[in-house]
Amino acid sequence: MRIAFTTALFLILSVQLSAAETPWETYLATPTPENASRVVSITYSPGSLRAAGSLDYLDRLLLNQQIRSGDAEAYLLAIRIARTTDSAAGLEDLNASIGGSIRANPAVFLSVAKRASLTEAELRRVLFMTGEHYVDRADAKRFELKLRREAIASVDDSALRGTQEMCLAILDVRLSKHSK
Repeated sequence: MRIAFTTALFLILSVQLSAAETPWETYLATPTPENASRVVSITYSPGSLRAAGSLDYLDRLLLNQQIRSGDAEAYLLAIRIARTTDSAAGLEDLNASIGGSIRANPAVFLSVAKRASLTEAELRRVLFMTGEHYVDRADAKRFELKLRREAIASVDDSALRGTQEMCLAILDVRLSKHSK
């Protein structure tokens, strides 16, 4: 009898705990586009040891993987988080993740940039943020920016033309200032 009661109590608590899962925790458990679209901010269930608004290393890696795979909702999620983060390092990591995906998925990047109405300042941060592996490697960074420019220029979609032209103009200014 006592075992049955304990088992029933455990099952009830398990269902309640999983029902209390936040959209962010649901996304981390199953990083689908649908789950990404439901996340407004980084929040955790009551009693969690993790701080609301905090994007830890493993969470960033998971989100980065989804961005690099071309998941538009993951891009939009990263933009939502970037717009609300207080962490300069977190912002840099998010921008580097988005920027690092441009070469592989330029049409997705342009589509998301348009959909999210990225400002010129936001576009600059994403376009120029190459990540920590380019620190103190000016020639490598310049080469990466040229490749991003080529990728963006390769997109042939009239609906994205305005965003594309803005990105190309931003990159052209930077590359002309730092040409060899």
